Amino acid sequence: MPTLLVTSFLLLASAVTATSPTANVVKLLEDLEAEAKKEQTAEEGTFKEYSAWCTKNIDVKKKAIADGEDEAEKGAALIETKNSAAEEQQKTLKEQTTTKETLEAEKLANKRQCEKDKSTYEAAKADHDSAVVGLEGAISKMTAAAGSKTSSLLQLGSELQQSLDLAEALGFLNEPKHQAMVAFLQGGKPEWLEKDGEQYNQTDYSFQSGGIVQTLKDLLAQFTKDREALTSDWKATSDACDSTESAKKNAIGQTDTNVASTTTLLQTTKGELAKAKDALQKTKKTLKEDQDLLSDLQGDCDARKSDFTQRSKNRAGEIEAIGAALKVLKDQVADVESVLTKSSLLSTGADVEVAKQVPVPSFLQQMSHHDTRNHAVTQSNQAEAERTRAAITEAVSFLSKAGSDLNSLRLSGLAFRMQQAPSAGSDPLKFVKDMAQKMVNDLEVARTAATTKKGLCDTQMMKASKEHARRSREAKSLDSKMKVLNITREQLVEKIDLQSSAITKMEGELNTATSLRTKESAQNLKTISDAKKGFEAVAGAIVALENFYKKAARNANMYDEAAAFLQQGSKSLREESDPSAGFEGSYAGKQDKALGIVTMLETIRDDFKTTTEETQKEETDAADKFTKLKSTTKVDIASKTTSVTMNKEDLEATINDLAAKKDSLSITVQLMNTANETLTSLKEECDKAQLTYEQSTEKRRNDIAMLKQALCILDTHHTQSGCDTSTTAAAR
Repeated sequence: MPTLLVTSFLLLASAVTATSPTANVVKLLEDLEAEAKKEQTAEEGTFKEYSAWCTKNIDVKKKAIADGEDEAEKGAALIETKNSAAEEQQKTLKEQTTTKETLEAEKLANKRQCEKDKSTYEAAKADHDSAVVGLEGAISKMTAAAGSKTSSLLQLGSELQQSLDLAEALGFLNEPKHQAMVAFLQGGKPEWLEKDGEQYNQTDYSFQSGGIVQTLKDLLAQFTKDREALTSDWKATSDACDSTESAKKNAIGQTDTNVASTTTLLQTTKGELAKAKDALQKTKKTLKEDQDLLSDLQGDCDARKSDFTQRSKNRAGEIEAIGAALKVLKDQVADVESVLTKSSLLSTGADVEVAKQVPVPSFLQQMSHHDTRNHAVTQSNQAEAERTRAAITEAVSFLSKAGSDLNSLRLSGLAFRMQQAPSAGSDPLKFVKDMAQKMVNDLEVARTAATTKKGLCDTQMMKASKEHARRSREAKSLDSKMKVLNITREQLVEKIDLQSSAITKMEGELNTATSLRTKESAQNLKTISDAKKGFEAVAGAIVALENFYKKAARNANMYDEAAAFLQQGSKSLREESDPSAGFEGSYAGKQDKALGIVTMLETIRDDFKTTTEETQKEETDAADKFTKLKSTTKVDIASKTTSVTMNKEDLEATINDLAAKKDSLSITVQLMNTANETLTSLKEECDKAQLTYEQSTEKRRNDIAMLKQALCILDTHHTQSGCDTSTTAAAR
């Protein structure tokens, strides 16, 4: 049964086209239904003709039996009188026949020998003709080939080879000379062809080919002479064959005349005797056969009538079951089959390509953490991304604390900008490293420039310290405070812009995720509902088919066993030419095809079940993940919204303070304009520094040290020079 199941399934699968599995099964069922209806119609017509034939032939056989019994009494009288005459005539005919057979055997032997001699002659002559033609052509071409290219000689050698082989076989040409000719004709490009000059080539060619041409001429003469001898010998042989054939033919003719005469007489006698015997035996045999055949015919006709009744009933049940299954598949399954994103029937081994539906990505496939949501990464890349985010978070925390402890706006501002780094570019770790390294480089440059400026300012300030001391300190103080306020304002504006953008982006992404989740949930629920309907419908179709075919198989088996029991020991005597009902035995339905179709339906049913279970799990997982994402995103938005409100309040206070300081600085500058323009210019340049030289130098040194430690924290692959593992761990 397993082998039959696999065979049936593969045979059906080989007919599947690149459509949906249900459509394929519907097509197979429709074909099966049409086949059953067609067979039923054909059997009805055949059985009608068969039934009429049965009635007619039963009557004919009854009459034949009555006639045979009358003829059996006639025919014995002629048999005895013909036996003696036939025996004498048979003896004479046997002697004449033996004589004829001997003459015919001698004639046949002569004919076969002559045909063999002729075949030998024709083969030899054909070889000689071919050799003569080949030699004549070769002589002509070699005579005209002076100075020709190697390809011509090679072609000539190929054409002449057969003639040379035949000459050697006949003993006209010895092996050394044959090899020398082949070497000349097929030896490749001769050395003399490498030299220039037509006259030289012709002379050298004549020198090398002269002996070859003469040899070919000698061979041509030998072949011509040998061919003439062959023709002469064959003519003598042919004349002798004709003479013997004529003599044997005349002798056989005379014997035939004698045999014909005796045969005619014997056949007449034997014919009369045989006819009498045959007529009597045939009559008796025919009578017995007619009696047996009548019994057999009556049994066959009754059996086929019973078969027809059983087959018609089962086929009607089969058509009804197929129709019920088709109705279920068309009305209830076809509309919900689209939920099957893939089917096991698409991998049956029948090399069938099937168009697969591509599912729309779910919101979880499109939305991930806002730092990496646009990147589809492998597990190894995800692990690397986690390490990167951890390093960045640790570096940000370190710089934020250092900025607070050292009162460094640079470090605090860098920490804030680094916090936004995961959303920038495809390599966030490199991005934040470059930010930190750039600030280190900028501080190094600023330290060098500050040293140079300090020397100049110190010299000039010493010359005018008394006159400009009070105004310079006041202006410097105001300028320093304004710079701090400007930096604070810029940082606040940057924070507000970044946080507002992040809020807008997260809100938009949350809205998109919500929309995708809603659509996905609706689609999943519809898929689950459709898959359940499909499962129930296909299961109903399977039940309808299995109920009929199992019952039909049992009934057919019982019917055949009963029929076999009734026919034990009987032997049909009907002629092969007699018409048949077109069927014999029970009909159990298209069991093999139905088995394959039911197997395909079971696969579709299981696919619906699998789709229901997998979609339910996907829906539950997606709902859980969306709830977590939504909660996390809302908390993040609320936190950033509060931060934006507080930063706006700080920005307003900073702007007001900056305006007041600007007014004070304007008054101070107006007072300083009364002093020397050079000194005023110098003071304005020197007052740009936020702190004294010593404080600036110390602050830069501290900032650079903190930045280098942050770079070591970001060195997840341990490639940063100057990093001490223990120091880095302590910093962490």
